[in-house]
Formats: sequence, C-alpha cells, structure tokens
Amino acid sequence: MRLRETYLAKMLHTATNPTYTHQGKLPCDEGTRVETLAEIMEWRNDKSDESQAFLWLTGEPGAGKSAITASIARACKDDGTLWAQFFINRNNVETTDPSLYFPSIARQFIDHSAHPDVAIAIVEALKSSLMDGISHTQASRLFVDAFTIACGSNQEQPVVVVIDGLDE
Repeated sequence: MRLRETYLAKMLHTATNPTYTHQGKLPCDEGTRVETLAEIMEWRNDKSDESQAFLWLTGEPGAGKSAITASIARACKDDGTLWAQFFINRNNVETTDPSLYFPSIARQFIDHSAHPDVAIAIVEALKSSLMDGISHTQASRLFVDAFTIACGSNQEQPVVVVIDGLDE
C-alpha cells in the first residue's frame, strides 16, 4: 500500500489544494439560488437512463457560477458523493495549468475510493513516460477509466466531480 502511494505521488504531478475553500471560491449565501441548487441536486440524484451524465453550467461572467459550483461541492462533500473537485483560480498558476487537471482529479479519485481497481486503472494509464507531460490519451485514461470504475463500484450513490473556471 505504501509503495503504491509513493509511486502515485511521484508520477501524478498535481495542483496543490484545487478545492473551492483553498481557491477562495465562496458558496452561495444562505437562502440564495435555492431553486438552481435544488435543480442541480435533483439532476445529481437522477439515476434514470434518460438522465445526462454531465452537467455543464454556463452563464455570463459574474453571474455566480463559481458560487453555485462551490455550493454543490460543499453539499456533495458533506454527503460523501464528491469524489473530486478542481477550482481554477486565475491568480494561482498551478490551477491554470491544464496538464495538472486530470492528474489532480485522478489523485482525488484514489484518495476517495476504497476500490483498488481505481488505483490500478490510474497506474495503468501512467505506464507510459510522463517525461514530456501528460498526453491526451493518458489524460483520457486517467479520468475516464477511473471515473468508469468509480461509478461501477459506487452504484448506491452518484459520483460527483466538480470543475470550475475552465474559462479562466
């Protein structure tokens, strides 16, 4: 177990604390955006075949998208469904580096999952050399494979990943 952790720490170059709290993203004020937050949580809990697997929140700059995503991250962290979060902060160079997005999310998946296949999928994705940074294929495998396994191993609850600020 310790060897795996050492290997992954060495191979996964991640952003330090890309969480909403560490990136200064404040959740919505109490009693605000209640309908929007309820709609997102309803979507999250929808296990029907018709439900979309991804939710893309859009809006004008300053409309409160970061507050909404911080609120969702907080609620999902509180109920154990938040597997990963990545909040981009234009004033933090680590969080604006696209090569750190997927490894950071993959690392959070490992930390959250008790299922060894999540870590195995990530180790498999890392077998290629990362000397020149992460390739598109590796990024896809780090995220998609780990996400697929996590969803399969956690069928009782949703698996939530919150990414905020891709337009930063």
